[in-house]
Amino acid sequence: IPGEDAAAGYVSIATAAPVAAFNPVKRAASPLTKLHDEILAYCAVVAPTDAERVARDETIATLEKAVAAVWPRATARVFGSSLTRLELPSSDVDVVVFGSSGPSRLRALARELEGTAARGSMEVVETARIPLVKYRDAATGVDVDVSFDVESGLRTGRLVRRYMAEHAPLRPLVLVLKFFLAQRGLNETFTGGVGSFLLQLMVVSFLQQRYRTDRATGFASAPNLGALLLELLELYGRDFNYAVTGISVRRNGAYFPKRERGWQYPSRPNLIAVENPDDTSFDVGKNSYNIGRVKRAFEHAHQRLVVAAAADDWRETCLLGKALDLGVLNDRVAAVGDL
Repeated sequence: IPGEDAAAGYVSIATAAPVAAFNPVKRAASPLTKLHDEILAYCAVVAPTDAERVARDETIATLEKAVAAVWPRATARVFGSSLTRLELPSSDVDVVVFGSSGPSRLRALARELEGTAARGSMEVVETARIPLVKYRDAATGVDVDVSFDVESGLRTGRLVRRYMAEHAPLRPLVLVLKFFLAQRGLNETFTGGVGSFLLQLMVVSFLQQRYRTDRATGFASAPNLGALLLELLELYGRDFNYAVTGISVRRNGAYFPKRERGWQYPSRPNLIAVENPDDTSFDVGKNSYNIGRVKRAFEHAHQRLVVAAAADDWRETCLLGKALDLGVLNDRVAAVGDL
């Protein structure tokens, strides 16, 4: 966000950001109620439009034709944010191909797409842990990542959908935090940030622990997304002990000592450790080496929201705009109209 401290995890932007048109809540009983309503309105703004869903469907259909042209019996399955419905306007489409054969499958598909759908945007990533074909569909402008024979994405997608059914606040909180991290360049695992699946597990764990506290105290308030966002930012920005504590979301969630799993790394002692519920031997957080920047960004956002909520002009202020640069959504706000 322009003008904010780079040490807190923010990317410096030289030009002034547009003034945000997003300030949909005119009346609210309290700052937390206002923030809650702003989060719901934000989710409505970033939800895919009918035209965007059609473009994604057309992109997938074009890819399916290319796959069938190379391997007539192969199938293409969508996973990731398109499966979980946790996509942002900028999200790509993740697809896995099953039933292909032959040498250099990535390059065989890339050649077919280059002639029909990609036209110059093709990238074949063969050295990644999961090799990919990456391209932008020439007709729709939708970005696509294609992998082969990796079933874990489908399993984790179904798992996340189950957690969403169990925890209603999961989707709005993840959508806010995905945008928050993306605006700071902290949303990609390959650059040490917090990827989508890791973020989802962090939010699930937070909700599990909070509901456990509610049950223990016998006090269960109606979920307020504003309060939950502040509590989550405070937990991962200030209170959580990254050096010694690991996270599991299995069996209603638990914390565990990192040393018991061999997930303490002397060169990076403060990495976040999160057990993959689909493969409990795998630490989802082990490559997020910029978790320190994420932590500082969360803490800074918490401070800004608390100050804004306590100010005399909180009724006129877009509180969510203290954490997110909402000016980039002006065109979408105008298209949605009355929120």
